[in-house]
Amino acid sequence: MENEERVLELIEYIVGGNRFGLPIEMVNEIIQPMSVTKIPQSHPYVEGIIQLRGEVYPVIDFRSLLGGGNDELLQKFIVASVEGRNVVFHVDDVLQIHRISLSVIEEPTDLYEGDHLPLTGVVKFEEGMMLLMDYVKLLNHVLER
Repeated sequence: MENEERVLELIEYIVGGNRFGLPIEMVNEIIQPMSVTKIPQSHPYVEGIIQLRGEVYPVIDFRSLLGGGNDELLQKFIVASVEGRNVVFHVDDVLQIHRISLSVIEEPTDLYEGDHLPLTGVVKFEEGMMLLMDYVKLLNHVLER
């Protein structure tokens, strides 16, 4: 089966009207938002911390990091593990799971790759695009100021 196409499974989530993909192997679970304990003088994108089944997780406010959220949407917490670091991403909504062929992922150009948003690719659909990020670089930027 040498010709078998390599596929990436992604959870599609939305923030501020934009669609993003998170590799499914990073996702532990998707939960409803809960009370967040604020941490004084933390990074502006760290919303605070939550306790989930005895573990403490930092909550990264993707709604402010990625360009504002929509308070009218349900909002979700994506509990994830990125290179052994447990973290929660606060997003507007989680839409679906995609199986994407690696051949359809387009590399970003430096024209639309921001300093604090490390884009790794763009997936085009008939109804729009989904942005892919380097979540390791993103967490390093946010958690290790």
